Amino acid sequence: GGAAGADGSVRKPSSGVGAFVSGSSVRIPSGHLKEFVVIAGGGNAAHVLVAELAKEGHDVRLYAPFADEAEKFKAGLASNGGAVDCTMRGKVVSRGAPSVVSKDPAEAAKGATLVLLPVPSFAHESLVKALAPHVADGAAFVALPGQGGFDYRAREWLGGAAACRKRKLVFGATSQLPYQCRFTEYGAKVDLLGHKTTIGCGAWPPEEIEPLATLLTNLIIRCRVEPLPHMCTVTLMPANQVIHTSIMHGLFKEWRAGESAPYDAAPLFYQGCTDEMAATMDGMSDDIGAVCKAIESQCSATLNGAKLAVPRIDAMMRMFYGDEIVDPSCTRTIFATNKGYEGLTAPM
Repeated sequence: GGAAGADGSVRKPSSGVGAFVSGSSVRIPSGHLKEFVVIAGGGNAAHVLVAELAKEGHDVRLYAPFADEAEKFKAGLASNGGAVDCTMRGKVVSRGAPSVVSKDPAEAAKGATLVLLPVPSFAHESLVKALAPHVADGAAFVALPGQGGFDYRAREWLGGAAACRKRKLVFGATSQLPYQCRFTEYGAKVDLLGHKTTIGCGAWPPEEIEPLATLLTNLIIRCRVEPLPHMCTVTLMPANQVIHTSIMHGLFKEWRAGESAPYDAAPLFYQGCTDEMAATMDGMSDDIGAVCKAIESQCSATLNGAKLAVPRIDAMMRMFYGDEIVDPSCTRTIFATNKGYEGLTAPM
């Protein structure tokens, strides 16, 4: 499920429950129930989320507090008829407008039921602290992606677990960002280069994971969001912290500050994966697997006997990308033949 066709068509959201899951604070949207979503930050993925979620009729508000992001986003919207166009394979597949673009957290988030954080982890603290006083009780904060113990840190930022439970706040984290995308005109146009077919999600409190995963699957219509057994599964997933460091080391390990650029043009990043880079990823992934086994053995009571179920990197990539991978036989070819990575170059 969740894959887009060559024409950009997508899986339709399920039309199921549409109210509250019994005992849960997370609402499940259906065809007649729309969400009030705050998207925090104005980066590449924020552009896709604005276009996709607003097209589906959700009340989307962009909180952009960094520098002049809000002003630049508003200017981009004005230049494009008041909306963001999301293009995939040369075709506009979604177009939508935020109802609010603001650097004022009260204006952006008053009464919000869901906050999506498609930003680097260093930005999480300032965004969560600014928005939390204004969201509705029972709101969910979801980091896209959420490695680094997002739930532990968020509870600490907001006064501890008891204070968060009193407000019935939910903290979620996905294993990966759903999209590969680049905005081409800030606040106006974004190119959706590819997307995962499936990603995982963890939640705190843990009893919220099923309803939260369903909510996110219905919102992020190009990608199925599967519940993971524990938030530690997200933190230990061999995702960007393994992939990016391995590739960057392989590309630039011989370069020294002050030297001329090591390449005449930026090389392919993911599709330029070499045997050496893949071996580094595999080794780091195997180390994570050993850590998982130790945690499962020594912390069985804390995990309620659950397995963390962290996949090896090659299995994870096959799950995330499915048919986007032409040759899934090994880690190197998984990256080198992944259509979702086509044309993406190194940051130099």
